[in-house]
Amino acid sequence: DTHSAAGTAQAFGYISTAMVVVPIASPIVGGQIDAWAGWPGNFVLMGLMGATALVVLLIWLPETNMKRDPHAARLARLTGNYLALMSDRLYRTFMLVSGFTFAAIFTYSSSAPIILIGLLGVSPQHYGYLVAPPIALFGVSAFISARLTARLGPIRLIAWGALITAGAGLAMAAFAFTGVTVWGVVVAASLVNFGAGFIIPNAQAAAIAP
Repeated sequence: DTHSAAGTAQAFGYISTAMVVVPIASPIVGGQIDAWAGWPGNFVLMGLMGATALVVLLIWLPETNMKRDPHAARLARLTGNYLALMSDRLYRTFMLVSGFTFAAIFTYSSSAPIILIGLLGVSPQHYGYLVAPPIALFGVSAFISARLTARLGPIRLIAWGALITAGAGLAMAAFAFTGVTVWGVVVAASLVNFGAGFIIPNAQAAAIAP
């Protein structure tokens, strides 16, 4: 609520770039904690980090909405707002584009430990280093997108990202039927994430612009 439509797309791009730091670091740190203290140690760390984030939020993040609605959280108001959003064709279109792209990323993220560790024999300590490249490339493309969105517009960048993501996803499917290798999975996933970095910030901004 502090940016225009174009500024929102650019802001989402920079936020997406910053967000890749934790997903890159967490599997590496988590693998070491698992080896040192067992899997419960990761939940202790997550609890401490969540508490720290809450303290930072309360101290340093002021409210930016200067026209707050005291009834905004009521069920009837929330339901009406969702119905209004879903009646907007542009919102529905960009929501689905962003949603399916997130689904592609999280399908890989949730199955990567099973494939890389369980199927291909990668050790938990080395697993984090293999999931870092896909996440890093998402940050790279999100940063590029933030730099280009004002000049090229979100639609063209979304189209570029969709072509890259679809092609890489089909390549990953082909690998699944012809023989999975560690680097085949990692390279295909990296390209999926690279394309997603163009799609998600622009689709989110385009969805809420109306």
